[in-house]
Amino acid sequence: MVVIAAAFIFPSPSNAARSLRWFDLNWTERTTITIDNPTGTLLRDFQIQLPLNGSFPFSLSNADGSDLRFTTDDGITLIPFWLESWDPNNTSASVWVKVPFIPPAGVTIYLYSANPKALSVSSGGNTFDFFDDFEDVTTSPEGYYSLTNPTTTLVQSDSWETSAPHTLSVIQTEGGNYSYLGYYGLEAGCGGIGLAFSNDLINWAKYAQNPLMVNGRWPVVDKVGSTFYMIYTKNFCATSYIMLATSADGVHFTDLKPLVVAQPGLRNQSSWLFHSPVDGLYYMYWYRGDDSTVWNVVARSSPTIDGLDDASTETTLLRSAWTLAPTSVVHYDNTYFMATETRDTFGNWMTSVYASVTSPISGFQLLPDSPIVGTGTACLFQYVVGTVLHGYYCKVTSAGWTLEHRTADLKVRNLSFDPARWNAAGGAWQLIPDIQHDGTSGRVLQGTSLAYAQMLHSFYSGTDYVLEAFGKQIEGREWGLGVRVNDPGNLYTANLYDDLTGSTNLYGYKWVTKLRTATGIQLGSSNVGDIRSNNWYKMTVKIHGGEIDVYKDDSLAFHAADTQFAAGGVALYGEPRSLIEWNNVFVRKYAPIDPRATIGQTTRIRAFRGR
Repeated sequence: MVVIAAAFIFPSPSNAARSLRWFDLNWTERTTITIDNPTGTLLRDFQIQLPLNGSFPFSLSNADGSDLRFTTDDGITLIPFWLESWDPNNTSASVWVKVPFIPPAGVTIYLYSANPKALSVSSGGNTFDFFDDFEDVTTSPEGYYSLTNPTTTLVQSDSWETSAPHTLSVIQTEGGNYSYLGYYGLEAGCGGIGLAFSNDLINWAKYAQNPLMVNGRWPVVDKVGSTFYMIYTKNFCATSYIMLATSADGVHFTDLKPLVVAQPGLRNQSSWLFHSPVDGLYYMYWYRGDDSTVWNVVARSSPTIDGLDDASTETTLLRSAWTLAPTSVVHYDNTYFMATETRDTFGNWMTSVYASVTSPISGFQLLPDSPIVGTGTACLFQYVVGTVLHGYYCKVTSAGWTLEHRTADLKVRNLSFDPARWNAAGGAWQLIPDIQHDGTSGRVLQGTSLAYAQMLHSFYSGTDYVLEAFGKQIEGREWGLGVRVNDPGNLYTANLYDDLTGSTNLYGYKWVTKLRTATGIQLGSSNVGDIRSNNWYKMTVKIHGGEIDVYKDDSLAFHAADTQFAAGGVALYGEPRSLIEWNNVFVRKYAPIDPRATIGQTTRIRAFRGR
């Protein structure tokens, strides 16, 4: 509870200098704040919330609240605070202050204001035990690029095509009626390679004399001098291997030699040809495995394309026991981006991107906003044209496969969560601009999940604490907060559903196995009224001893009890196939009864110089 009473006292500068321990005379206003402690015990480093209203002299403060300062009871020792909201036009604000000591008898602190030259020192990180408002881009690693909406590029339309176009390899031409040649492979069967033409990389006209070859799949073409080089998957229906073919006109290709020979019990396929602008070498990437438990991403290098049959340069970049294959590699802004195709636990195709800033054959790390594009996508071929990224990928729908195209501005990469605070267990995460819960514009965290749950869990860990966060469901049906997270499968969650309005729609669960397969054990529930998608809601979870209190928009929803987990971190959670935004996530100290603050008189002093 906060009680506000205001009075203004105007001491002379000389009296102020002698009798008031004033923090800095450049601040001309000081407000007394008295904090009562109903717990009867000493509280250390405790965060209290201070709502400000018309009794506070907003008109004398800076327009953005940057002049606020808080001190201990000595009037001069600064203490941390976070300005949660500031609306001087409506004389309203909310500030959290970290008070070093609150004895049972209470304590007094001071709020200084009215310095037009002051810069903001508001800091959630210094105020709370754990904090993230997703505004600090200096700690946010870069992800992939923001792709535009898709357009359909090629569909199954010619009589020779036994299935839909699946991949598209693009090269730029000189002269002729078209600027680009596109070599495409088919999705199913033993293969078939066709040719298409374009002037804008969007609209493609198929070559009337297709196919270029029938026992081939996944073609990738480059032109060196006057020679066209094609690497492709041969013998896909049996023991696949990688073939090199050449052409003088880009239409009539002749097999030159295998680059990767057939190996009994293994498949060698899905190859990509990359000419590095850094070292001038040619690199070939491909999938080698048994389509069961062995999925390796392998690479070779050579000064020439036809030298890529030299196995002495071969190296394995990535190993997996689950579906994983490289689809393309590009280099931009001193970074190598390797697109891959994989599957989720339900067998749905998805596209993820790895990046390396050290080498085209080492140092690849999964980007935090992977998977990209969406569920049911694979075989992403990337091309850089100036400062624009063009991506062609296959997508499966209920009507079958299509080949789609998207672009991205290469001047700006996605930003993602701070890896020093969070660890991802499912989902793709990025920081995006949006309207926040208080109506202001800023960055929020967006989480996207496909066929299994998404979770971001903290490196912070504690026993008794209060977790608060704002969430907004955009797609899917629920979002939640996790407390006492031991790992992604062992924790408590509070989940808010937007499709259960009129009935129980806020639930508390205990999870004791992996979230992807487990059924939560219900601990509590409540009907918290109308919940709608695309609306911000605040959720608070107080965890103390074996007790759990869950609040929605600061109103207690239910109380639960369980002693399974004694300590752990916090988490942001979303169900499969959901799109959720989060903002202002923080952890504060727990007390059985929160301390009460009374905002009292404001003292004004005329700033002066030369003393």
